[in-house]
Amino acid sequence: MPIRISKVRLSTLSEGAPPKRRSKCNEAVQRMRRKFDTPFGRELYSRRMGTVEPVFANIQNKGMRRFTLRGQKKVSAQFRLHVAVFNANIAVLKRGA
Repeated sequence: MPIRISKVRLSTLSEGAPPKRRSKCNEAVQRMRRKFDTPFGRELYSRRMGTVEPVFANIQNKGMRRFTLRGQKKVSAQFRLHVAVFNANIAVLKRGA
């Protein structure tokens, strides 16, 4: 199945911008762009708005914009605490409804 590139992406690719330095990260970005330029890829990516991203947005709106502790164990514990509070709020809201 040939990869189709959207007209918008094609116009930005052909404007003659200087080529960026090739790196593994840049190649990964290009692979993801090609993947999401397909109709299936766009539909798959649009599902994220309803599943993953609202949870992180709600956690940020509750005051967790950055970690206040240092170290992997402490940051993991702090994140688990925020998620537990978030889940408790959801449980209380569902119980009251």
